[in-house]
Amino acid sequence: MGRFVVRNLLQLGQEVLVASRSTPPNPLRIPGVSYVRINILDTDTLTRNLQKARVVINLVGIIRPTKQQSFQQAHVESVSSLVEAMKRTGVRRLIHMSALGTRPHAPSMYHQTKWQGEQIVRSSGLDWTILRPGLIIGPGDRFVGTFAKMMRPPLSLLQLGTIPLFGQGQMTFQPVGVEEVAKCFTRVISRPDSVGETFEICGREVITLRRMIEEIAHALGKNPSYINCNPELIPFIVPVAALFKNKPLLFDVPMPVAKLLGWLLENILPSPPLTYDQAIMLEEGSRGDPSRAEAVLGLKTYPFKELISYLRNA
Repeated sequence: MGRFVVRNLLQLGQEVLVASRSTPPNPLRIPGVSYVRINILDTDTLTRNLQKARVVINLVGIIRPTKQQSFQQAHVESVSSLVEAMKRTGVRRLIHMSALGTRPHAPSMYHQTKWQGEQIVRSSGLDWTILRPGLIIGPGDRFVGTFAKMMRPPLSLLQLGTIPLFGQGQMTFQPVGVEEVAKCFTRVISRPDSVGETFEICGREVITLRRMIEEIAHALGKNPSYINCNPELIPFIVPVAALFKNKPLLFDVPMPVAKLLGWLLENILPSPPLTYDQAIMLEEGSRGDPSRAEAVLGLKTYPFKELISYLRNA
C-alpha cells in the first residue's frame, strides 16, 4: 500500500516523509520523498519526526505475528504511540488504515487488535478518518501472488500441480484494486466532511475463493480441474489425477484441517504460508458495503478478472 499512496501524494504535489520500521538502508532517491527508519513504539522518536507534518497516514499493519512484533504491538501499541506523538506536536489530521471485518469480539486476533486500534483513534480527539479495506489486489499482493506461485514451477512441480481449496472455496470476498484504495487514502486529505467517519473500501463484485483461484489460473493460461471426493481419498487420487487431469488440480480441505495445518505451520516455520489466525479469517470471508466510499471518496470498483489482468504480462 505504501508505495501506491506515496505515488499519489507526489502527484498531488505533496512532500512526503516515509517513516518505516523496515525502510531499506539505501532507498531510492525520489524528489519530494524523504525516508526515516523508525521504531513505531518509540513516542519520542515519532514526536521528533512529526514536527513538520500536516497530515499523518498510518498504514502500519502485519498479517501474522513474528518474534519481533505481535499483533498487539503493531495494531494497538503503535497507534497509542502515534496518537501521543501527534498530540505533542499539534498535528491534528490522522488517516488510519484498519481492515474490513474489524469488530469487537471478532474470532481472529488480527481483527480484534485492529478494532482496539480503531478505538484509540476514535477517542484521540484528533481529526481522524478510518478506512477499512477488504481484500486488496494488485502487483505484489500476497493473495494472488501466493496462488500464482503455487501454479508455476518449482512449487507446482513439488505440489504435483495441486491447490488446496479450503472449506470447498465457498467463502466470499469483495476484492478491491490497490490503486483505488490508495486514491481513497489521498482523497480523504481534501475532504473535511470525512473527519470522524469510517469507510469500508471494497469491491461491488461478490466472489468465492474457488472462483478467484480459477480466475488466477485462467489469467496464467491454465485450465484448472476440480477433484470432488472424500478427503481421506485425496492422497490416493491426486497422484493419478496429476497424470491425466488439467492443472492446477483443486481439491477440498475441510476448515478444521486448515486450522490445524495453520497452527502446525506457524509453530514450525519462520515464515508460514498459512497461520491459525489466517485460517479463521479465511473461513469467514470478507464482505462490506462500498456505497459511502463511492459517494464521498470516488471509489471505483472492478471485477476480480480485471484486477488480475496484470498476471497475463507477468
